Amino acid sequence: MAEGLILPSPVWRHGHVVDDTTAGRVREFAVRGKHKHAVLVSGTEVLFLPSAVPDLDTLTVYKGWFPNLSRAIHVVSAIANTTAKLPGGRQLIEAVNTRAASGGGGPDGVERAKTLSHVVAVARDDTGEVVGEVHLEGPSPYSLTCELIAWAAQRLASERREPSDPWRHSGSTSLSPAAPRPASRGCDAASQPSRTRRPSRRSP
Repeated sequence: MAEGLILPSPVWRHGHVVDDTTAGRVREFAVRGKHKHAVLVSGTEVLFLPSAVPDLDTLTVYKGWFPNLSRAIHVVSAIANTTAKLPGGRQLIEAVNTRAASGGGGPDGVERAKTLSHVVAVARDDTGEVVGEVHLEGPSPYSLTCELIAWAAQRLASERREPSDPWRHSGSTSLSPAAPRPASRGCDAASQPSRTRRPSRRSP
């Protein structure tokens, strides 16, 4: 895990994609009536949403797979990134990561069936006030990732387009954010009510 924490996470900030520190920030989100913590991570939303929402000023993605450990992961990130800057620091992190890595693989179908994905999108205006909040739920993160990768591969194969450079952020991508997906794939609206208000400037 420490090795992944020293890799930068792209964020959308003031009209540009810039690198931020993975797990460098912790945010709290409401999930099924409880407050859960999540850490800053990389996400494809940074590459696709700005073209769909032109007045979007800032976009950051957080992951809450281990909500109770989010603050601890934040501290580990700070230590790992400081260590990586020292002579031999990266080699030390790689060695620690290799020893700690498990070869057991991911969870089986039974274990995946016990978990679900819960996605929270929060939009704020330029004063920091929440102007919109949406919740989606879907299958296990492992199952959801497999389904979306397979769906994306089918889309790319059927459209036969030349791959574009997402870092250029030209707005032309091989997969349109509005492209339809099969009803059995991805996430659906969660039972938790969403809040919306017309924003003056959006910043999820």
